[in-house]
Amino acid sequence: RKAHAALAIFRKTSRFGSATLVNNRFEMYPRWAAAALLIGASLLMLYGVLAPPAPVPPMRPVGVSQTDGELYRAIISRLQRGEGYYKTAADEQRMRGYPLFPWVTMRPPALAALTVAVGGESNAALLLKLIAVAAALGIVLRIHLAVRALPLVAVGAGIAAVAISFPANVVLFHESWAALLIMLSLALWSEQRFEFSFACGIAAVMIRELTLPYLGVMLVLAMMRRARNESLTWAAGIVAVSVTLALHADRVDAVRRAGDLHSPGWASAGGWPFVLRMMRETTAMGLLPSWAAAVLVPLSLIGWAGWKHPMADRALFYLVGMIGAFMLVGRPNNVYWGMLLAPMLPIGLVFVPSVTNTLWRRLREGGP
Repeated sequence: RKAHAALAIFRKTSRFGSATLVNNRFEMYPRWAAAALLIGASLLMLYGVLAPPAPVPPMRPVGVSQTDGELYRAIISRLQRGEGYYKTAADEQRMRGYPLFPWVTMRPPALAALTVAVGGESNAALLLKLIAVAAALGIVLRIHLAVRALPLVAVGAGIAAVAISFPANVVLFHESWAALLIMLSLALWSEQRFEFSFACGIAAVMIRELTLPYLGVMLVLAMMRRARNESLTWAAGIVAVSVTLALHADRVDAVRRAGDLHSPGWASAGGWPFVLRMMRETTAMGLLPSWAAAVLVPLSLIGWAGWKHPMADRALFYLVGMIGAFMLVGRPNNVYWGMLLAPMLPIGLVFVPSVTNTLWRRLREGGP
């Protein structure tokens, strides 16, 4: 019954209204390509519905606390008293049973320093909300230019509002800041002006190094359209953040001790079920039946893929690249990495009615 419901939802999306997407990539798809995409998406949904769920992390040992949020809050508190970041972070991680090997187990100092600079957690939360609103408005304005139907723009605004509605405590999490900065970077990017987009992208990587592939996506696509100045700018940014991360690794090495814990590694290959669990636990999909994410995540990707627009291309490559990486890398307790996808991925649902309608039409009509 669940599989049948999933397939029914996929088919019914073609019947929603008459909203038309400007530059619909699928308008020129041949019949065989439309059929392949629909069948592939349906099989992926079916697999997501029927596959065993991703494993949940084991409980931490009694006496070994605590949450990552408590760790970050303790570090910030000590920084506010004038202590140095690296010694403080090493002390807190060691005391709470967190590993210090390899160096990536310690977050870069940018977010902690920013929180102290703006006057504490409450002011940082306000700043994060402002970034979220700016990112959502920017993306909705882009949608307004791409869609001819105002009701669909309103739906897009609603989805964007839900997508940026992180729980209050994630102001301490580097992933939430990085994700919203990337969303803002995409909203600000254009073929004519990329400077503000570049600044937001660099800020995202400085806060959470896992987002470095975003800079690579922007560089490759700039090179593909032979935008020399933009390509050089993104390349210089990659070099700069790489040097900064190397210095960070050196500082971490300087405060470690021989007996500090080693991380067990991240190559657990949780596959597609792990990605779905990420989305259920970091987006509003968690409020829906458990099988809903299996349907909505592929539809979101199809929506982004259907919009033939340079900004949408960049969003899609980033999302697909990160999802592919998370299928191979990530322990069960790394499910919060889904925050790196949470603001952007669901917005692809805005385009689903138009693109799926186009695919069904191409399938029925055939043609070259």
